[in-house]
Amino acid sequence: MDKLDIARTETMKLKSARGKDYYRILDNIAVNVKGDFIADVQVIRDTRKDGRVTLFHIGCLMIRYELNCAATISLLEKFCGAPSGTYERLKERGLKVSEMLEAVMRDPLRFELPFELVSRYIR
Repeated sequence: MDKLDIARTETMKLKSARGKDYYRILDNIAVNVKGDFIADVQVIRDTRKDGRVTLFHIGCLMIRYELNCAATISLLEKFCGAPSGTYERLKERGLKVSEMLEAVMRDPLRFELPFELVSRYIR
């Protein structure tokens, strides 16, 4: 079992975890995906003129690592310098995760996502 498989197993536990258990499981996921996650974010930054990670990219990372939006943004904060409280600010501004994922669905090849991963989000 490779590190991404371990992270996927932990992600299943994350869906029902609350409180301290949620953050313990998120830390386990972080340990297993850190290198790949940072590399993916660096590719995003390198391909953009302004070097920013957009909501589209967060949606792509959510699908690639099979994480929810809050967990994905938490990893961005932890490893990639996103400001603390980013998820809360986005929610206050009216972030709709479903709309974010729909944008990814319209152009899944832009981030080289396998169709099998993307198709489960199509309703």
